[in-house]
Amino acid sequence: MSNSKVSKKQLTANRRNAKKSTGPKTSIGKQVSSKNGTKFGLHANELLINSPYLKENNTEYEFLLLSLYQSLAPADSSQEFFVHKIAHCLWRSRRASIAETAIINNQLNDLGNQPNYNQLTNQLNQIPELPPDPNIHDDMQEKRAEIAQARSDIVRSKTIPHPHFNMNILYYEMRLDRQLSRYYKILKSMQGNPEIEPGTEIENDLADL
Repeated sequence: MSNSKVSKKQLTANRRNAKKSTGPKTSIGKQVSSKNGTKFGLHANELLINSPYLKENNTEYEFLLLSLYQSLAPADSSQEFFVHKIAHCLWRSRRASIAETAIINNQLNDLGNQPNYNQLTNQLNQIPELPPDPNIHDDMQEKRAEIAQARSDIVRSKTIPHPHFNMNILYYEMRLDRQLSRYYKILKSMQGNPEIEPGTEIENDLADL
């Protein structure tokens, strides 16, 4: 169930359980908890869409950030900066995937306005579908199968975004992937796992903004 659809009963139970909680037990949990109402909120406000037409889920973003804090274990403010940068990349990548699906849905929903699709549909409706009989060659059923395949091909052609949108999404995702890889390498280098030269990557990062 989505966090935006939590019932009043569940919300009351969650609040009651929160009051009983003694807080995080691990050092990472305490570190993350101490930042939950300050840095987390500030970064979420910078990133999340908050429009009358679309509101992104703050709780889902906080869960992503908490998971990254636990897995990447930043030791200071500089490392925390790159954890947030990684979270931004992952969230924006998720947004791009959702946008791509929305574009495809819109293309499919517009099929009813496509003359060739409607023409094939009318042709199919004029030929009754009969159970296949291997002993009988039925030209009409063969014709029906050809029409059905042609209509299916039109539908499948709409499952890839229009080239204009497709190129935009592809470029956007490639840019996010480069940034994500860069931020991760910088963070690991700062944590004593030198995979790259940090200065060079930071310069490249600024140039890519």
